[in-house]
Amino acid sequence: MARFFLCDLHIHSPASADIRVGERFGRLSDEEKASLERIDLSLISRPKEYENEALLKFPVDKFFDMLVSRRDQVAKTEDIAASKNWSIVAITDHNVCRYATDLSKYAWTARSCNRLIVLPGIELDVEFPVSDVGNLASAHVLCIFTPGTDDSSIRLAINNAQSTQNGSWDFGNILKI
Repeated sequence: MARFFLCDLHIHSPASADIRVGERFGRLSDEEKASLERIDLSLISRPKEYENEALLKFPVDKFFDMLVSRRDQVAKTEDIAASKNWSIVAITDHNVCRYATDLSKYAWTARSCNRLIVLPGIELDVEFPVSDVGNLASAHVLCIFTPGTDDSSIRLAINNAQSTQNGSWDFGNILKI
């Protein structure tokens, strides 16, 4: 007998700079918008700096509480009992992951009372050759890790997976394969 859980493996946290542009921003609650508007828009082009500001101005415990509240709303709509509303989310911000790793660690300590598991991850912008003539293609790749993984381990895993001829990858950059 299978048990199914609420699951979303592609969530952007307040630290993903792309959340500030377009319709994504328009769909946020007034509280989320107010917190994000305290982060200087000029930082959008510098994802690592933007993420650091998000950690200061939109703490992970606040975002965690919002995730739990949203999960509870969905569980109520779907008539899922509170004791059975376990859920799993992966935080996959664009080219950064410290917010995701901090949030995952925070969620892990409270998992038995909140029934929410947060997997840290990252959404990478990747460029790779598609033929012998030097044409490049690009893609977004989701990388999801186990709870408790730290950002330096994610960076190391990405660097170990890429070709050494392309140098070292760092947060906020496009991964060139």
